[in-house]
Amino acid sequence: MFERIHHIAILAGGIDADLDEYTAVYEEHFEMERSEMVYFEEDNCEVALYSVGGTIIEFTSPTGPSGWHYEHLQEHGPGFFHIAFEVDDIERRRQQLEELGYNFLDEIRDGIDWKITTLDYHDTPLPMQIVEDSRRIEDRQ
Repeated sequence: MFERIHHIAILAGGIDADLDEYTAVYEEHFEMERSEMVYFEEDNCEVALYSVGGTIIEFTSPTGPSGWHYEHLQEHGPGFFHIAFEVDDIERRRQQLEELGYNFLDEIRDGIDWKITTLDYHDTPLPMQIVEDSRRIEDRQ
């Protein structure tokens, strides 16, 4: 069902912290190169993307005192946020998972430049998303 790990999301920073300061250690000490920085005004968050061995590492930080990123950070603190698995056909794979009894927190929607949907955290051992990405990983490095 899953093609590969598409991305691992880390919730970092916060409205009182700069995401660049948080990610600097990964760039300076671990020689990771940022491939993209994306701002989502409607979600009050910013996302820094790094490509590591065919997997995207996504550092996400809330930019305001509202939204699900902010709420999650307030409740759980910084750290692991979710893992996203790439699938070949998100509509078909979501339907298969629903037939197996899994619930979803949202509809299939646009992510950064991929389609994404989030499984209900109560149904999975860790927070999970499925992703359909038409962009090749090689194009992100």
